[in-house]
Amino acid sequence: MKINDIAAIVIWVFYGLVTGCCVFLVAMSAGVGLGHSFLPGFVVGMAILLLLGPFSFFLHKGAQKLFPAVDAGRRMQFMVAESLLLIACLAGMTVLRIMSVWNVETDPVFEMAKVTAEGFSPAVAHQGAELYLYLLHGAMLLVGNKASAAVFLQSLLAVCAAVSLYLGIRRLSGPVAALISIVFLGFAPYMLEETKRLTPLLLFLIFYGAALYCIGAIFHRMDDGQRGNRIYTLLYYLAAGLLTGFCFYLDVAGITLLIFLTGVICFGMRYSENGENGVLAFLCCLASAVLGYVGAHGIRSLGGGSLTASIYGQWELYLPGDFRIPATVASGGTSWDVPVLVILMAVGVYGFWFSRKIRDKGMWLFAAVLLMGMQCFGISNTTYFDGYGLLYLFCAAMAGCSVADLVVLKGENAEMEEMDMTGVPDEMEMISVDTNSSTDAANEIHYIENPLPLPKKKAHRVLDYDYEVADDDDFDIQ
Repeated sequence: MKINDIAAIVIWVFYGLVTGCCVFLVAMSAGVGLGHSFLPGFVVGMAILLLLGPFSFFLHKGAQKLFPAVDAGRRMQFMVAESLLLIACLAGMTVLRIMSVWNVETDPVFEMAKVTAEGFSPAVAHQGAELYLYLLHGAMLLVGNKASAAVFLQSLLAVCAAVSLYLGIRRLSGPVAALISIVFLGFAPYMLEETKRLTPLLLFLIFYGAALYCIGAIFHRMDDGQRGNRIYTLLYYLAAGLLTGFCFYLDVAGITLLIFLTGVICFGMRYSENGENGVLAFLCCLASAVLGYVGAHGIRSLGGGSLTASIYGQWELYLPGDFRIPATVASGGTSWDVPVLVILMAVGVYGFWFSRKIRDKGMWLFAAVLLMGMQCFGISNTTYFDGYGLLYLFCAAMAGCSVADLVVLKGENAEMEEMDMTGVPDEMEMISVDTNSSTDAANEIHYIENPLPLPKKKAHRVLDYDYEVADDDDFDIQ
C-alpha cells in the first residue's frame, strides 16, 4: 500500500469520527428538545449511520446507470442545467429575504450607520465591522435612514457572496459541492437568520470566496510556471496571497485559508515534475499574504493613528480566553436543516470507497476543526463576527463533496486519471482477449490497427515519349 493511500485512509478515519460525533450530537440534541433523554437520540443516531451504508450503495449504482458516461454533449447539458440551478437559487434566496420580516431598527449597528449632522466616524476595533459600517452608511446616504437601506444592502451582499462562494468552491471542489453549499447558504433557516443580521459576515464571504477561487487555481498555475509562464504565475500567487491576507485583516477566521493553500500546494507537488514549484508557490503566497495584511492596516492608518496601533488593536480582540464548548446536547432543539446537513456529511464516510477522494473533504474538515478550536479557546469576537456562519458553510461544503462522491460519473475524473499516468506501458500496444472456449485454448492476441498512414511503395519510373525507334538503330552519334 502506498503512503498516499495510507494518508487518505487516516484522514477518512478522522473524518468518520468527526461526522459520527456530529450525527450523535444532533440526534441527542433533537431528542432532548422533544423531551426525551439522551438514549433515544443515541439509538436514532446509530440507526442513521447503519442505514446510510446501503442507501449510499444504491444511490451510487443508480447514478451509474442513469448517467453511464460523460461525453462532450452530456457535459454541455450538465453545464446548462448547472447555470439554470444557480440562477434559480440566486433568485429564490433574494425573494425569500425580501419577503422575510426584518428587525433592523433595533440593531445597534443600524443606529451607528445613520446619517446625522454630527458626521460619521465608526469607532469599532473590528476591521470587518468597520468596513461594513461604511457600506451601510453609504446605502443610507442614497436611500435615507430607513430599514430598506439595510435590507437592500444585505440582499445585494448575499447575492454577491453566493456567487463568489460558488465560484470558489466550484474551483476547489467541483460543481456539486458548490451548488449544495449555495442551497444551504440561501435557504437554510440558520443561514437565513444569520444573513439578516447586520454583521460583516456576507462582506467577509465575498472576499473569502474570491480567495478560494485563486487558491483553487494554484495547481494549474504551478504547471504554467514550469512551462515558462512565470510572470503571470507569480502575479497569480501574489493575488491569492493578497486576498488571503485581506481576509485575515477582516477577521481572524481568515487564517483558515492557509489550510486550503497548504492542501492545494501539497497536492500539486504530488503531481508536479519539479517540487520546487510548490515551495515557490507557498513562499510567494505567504509573503504576499503578509503584505496584504500589513498593507490593509497601513491604508487604514492613513486616516489617523499608526500601523502598529492598528495591528495591536486587532490582536487584542482575539486574545485567548477561557475554554468553552460552543454547542452542547443540554441546549436541545434543532431546525430541519441541521439534521439534513450532518446526514449528508456522514454520507461521505461511505462515498470515499466509491471515489477514493478525500483531498477536498479533508481540507474542509481541517478548516472546520481549526475554526472550532479557535472558538473553543475564545480566539474570536462574538460581538462582531462569531464565525458560526462560516463554520456552517464548511459543513455544507463537506456535505456537497460527500454527495459528489456518490454520484461520481464515468469520465468525470478524466483529468485526474491523466495526471496519475506516468507513461503508456508496452502492454497497451496489444489487447488480450480471453476466448473462454470449452477447449481451454490459449488467449488470442489481437493487434490493433496502425492509425498512422503507411509509407508509399516505391514505383519505378518508365520513360515513354511515344517515339518509334527502328530496330537496327544503335543510337550512334555521327
